[in-house]
Amino acid sequence: MKAPFLILLFFVPFLLFINLGCSSSDTPIQLNNDGTIKEVFLRDYTFPYDLGKPKDVFYLDRKLIEISGLSLTPDSSELVCLNDEIGRIFFLEKNSGALLSSFEFGVNGDYEGVEFVNGKYYVVKSNGTLFSIDPSSHQVTIENTFLTSANDVEGLSYWSKKNRLMIACKGSPSGKNKYKKSKAVYDFDLGKNKLKKKPMFLITHEKIKDFIAAKNASGIKEKILKKIQINDALSFAPSGIAVHPISQYIYILSANGKTLFVVDENGEILHIEFLQKSKFIKPEGIAIDSDGTLYISNEGKEAKASLMKFQFNQIEN
Repeated sequence: MKAPFLILLFFVPFLLFINLGCSSSDTPIQLNNDGTIKEVFLRDYTFPYDLGKPKDVFYLDRKLIEISGLSLTPDSSELVCLNDEIGRIFFLEKNSGALLSSFEFGVNGDYEGVEFVNGKYYVVKSNGTLFSIDPSSHQVTIENTFLTSANDVEGLSYWSKKNRLMIACKGSPSGKNKYKKSKAVYDFDLGKNKLKKKPMFLITHEKIKDFIAAKNASGIKEKILKKIQINDALSFAPSGIAVHPISQYIYILSANGKTLFVVDENGEILHIEFLQKSKFIKPEGIAIDSDGTLYISNEGKEAKASLMKFQFNQIEN
């Protein structure tokens, strides 16, 4: 009888940690005086992809072993990406991953995101420097921001509905030791060519804990809860970001912990997808086509980099 007793001794405190370790003022749960959950406020949401079953997996040219950033051309006919060590933009055939063409725009550096906006390609470096590039003349304009290498920028996405560039920081959320235990997404104003000082939103440890606790309390997807690894969720650090063109929700990829977060425009978490570590070697690029097709790219290590394609199953709630 000792074994079941020992299991209970371990499991009960673990559940208490998940349910009671949340005290954010933004919490989606209310607590009774004794600390038990009183009421849960969760938006009804269905994740529209099966990331365990990609429609296709393509292995990329050796030039893209350090693939970073992923987006689409204006007509959605090709995928656009970077090698994070080279100042060159690459174009891929989206139904095979074949390398079609490329052009050079700068010297070698740590380039992390690329987007096409209003006739120009925008590329961001990990130190926060933003480049706008005219594809016909290859003329490059540098748009300075207040971000630095400490912020370790790894995500760039264009939100057409809001006419903004979103810049996601893998590292420090600010330059002044603010916003501890959180990750920041900033808003670059294309009209003023200026990065707003205040983050567009923050993903905090408290939000993550609260979301998981609320899922547990409501009994939603209990099978998933058994597999949840708290450390993976809390190690969230953006490596890619994209706006879903149909739902307008924001998808944020994290190579750390190998997760995919879906959030609304205020940064409220709608879904956390835990990626299969055997399939997603180093997920750092994400793009979503106009028909909802999802693309995720993985950096290579000893092997080639890969491009994974997922079918859009249904309209999101």
